[in-house]
Amino acid sequence: MLKSAAASKGPLMANVFIKVILAAVFLCIGAVMLYVKATTGQLPPPFDKDFVGINPGWLAILFGVINLLRAWIAWVEAKRRRGEPGAEELLRQRWQRPRRESRPEQPPDPNFQFTDEPNPKP
Repeated sequence: MLKSAAASKGPLMANVFIKVILAAVFLCIGAVMLYVKATTGQLPPPFDKDFVGINPGWLAILFGVINLLRAWIAWVEAKRRRGEPGAEELLRQRWQRPRRESRPEQPPDPNFQFTDEPNPKP
C-alpha cells in the first residue's frame, strides 16, 4: 500500500495535507466561477440563481482561504508538538488515563431493576 509523504510523518501532517487539498479545490472552483461569469456574463444552471447578488465563486474562494488558514494553524501546531521533548509519551499517558475518577461502589437502586422478578417488599 502506498503512503503519502504527509501520512508517513504522522496523523497531524496528514490533517494539514487534507486541508491544503480542500483549499486548492475551493480556490479552483471559485476561480473558474469568477472566470465564467466574467467571460460569458452568466453562470451554469445550478449557480445562475441570483439569491444574494454576489457571485458564488467569491464564497468558494472564501472557503478556500479559510481552509488555507486552518491548514497553516494545524501545521504550526504539528510542528510545535513534534518539537516538544516527550510529547509522544505525554499523549500516550493522556490516552491511557482513565476518563473519570472511579467512584465508590454503591448498592443498586431497586427502582431501576428491570427484571421479571417482583421487587422485594420492604
